[in-house]
Amino acid sequence: MSRLASTLVLIAIWAVTYLTNLGASEFRSEEGHRVMPAVQMLDSGNYLVPYVGTQPHLRKPPLVNWIVAGSFKLLGIRNEWTARLPSALFVLSVALMLWLFASPILGGFGSTVAALCWLTNLGLIEKGRMIEIDAIYVSLFGFAFFLWLILWQRGGSPWLTFVVPWIFLGVGMLAKGPAHIIFFYVLICAVLWRNRRLSDLAQPAHVVGVLCTAGIFAAWLIPFLHKLHESPMQVWAQETA
Repeated sequence: MSRLASTLVLIAIWAVTYLTNLGASEFRSEEGHRVMPAVQMLDSGNYLVPYVGTQPHLRKPPLVNWIVAGSFKLLGIRNEWTARLPSALFVLSVALMLWLFASPILGGFGSTVAALCWLTNLGLIEKGRMIEIDAIYVSLFGFAFFLWLILWQRGGSPWLTFVVPWIFLGVGMLAKGPAHIIFFYVLICAVLWRNRRLSDLAQPAHVVGVLCTAGIFAAWLIPFLHKLHESPMQVWAQETA
C-alpha cells in the first residue's frame, strides 16, 4: 500500500470512529467546565483566568479552555461539534505522527499498525469524542514520549531529542499540571537504563529541555497570578470546601 493510500485509510478510520454523531449529544460530565470558561474568555477578552460565572475556575490550567475558544473563533459556531472537534484532532495528529516518524524504525506496515492501535484504543475513542482534558493531555504525552523514543533510537541530534519532546511536556502542563512528567521520566529512564545510557540525561540539551518545559508553564502562571484578584490558595480552598 502506498504512503498516500495508508494516510487516507488512517484518516478515513479516524473520521468514521471519531466524527460520526460527534455533536449529537448534549454536553455531559465535565464538558461544561471546559466550554463555559471558553465562552467567557471570548466574551470578556480575559484569557488568563478561566471563569465559570463570576467565580475563577482554578482546578486545572486553561489550555483546554483556550483550545475550545480557538475552535469557536475559527469555525464561527459555538456548539457541541465545534467544542469536541479539537479532542478528535489531537488523537488524529498523534496517529499521523506515529505513522510518519516511526516508519524508518518499524517499517511502513509496522508504523501503520501502531497508528491504528492508537486510533482504536477504547479509552481514547470515548474521551476523543468529548471535550474533556484526557484526550488532549494523553495526546500531548504521546507526542512527547513517542517523539523522544523515535529520535533517540534514530540517533538524532540531542538538541532535537531532548528539547522538542520537552516542549510538548510544557504544553501538557498547561492542560492538567505536571503528573505526566513523572510517567514520562519513568518510561525514558527505563529505556535508557536497559540500554546503559542513563548518562544521556546529563547532556546540556536535556537541561535546556527542562527549562523549556518550565518556561512554557511559567509564561502563563506568572501573569495569571498577577491577574487573579484573590489569593489562589483562598480560591482553591473555596472550590474544595
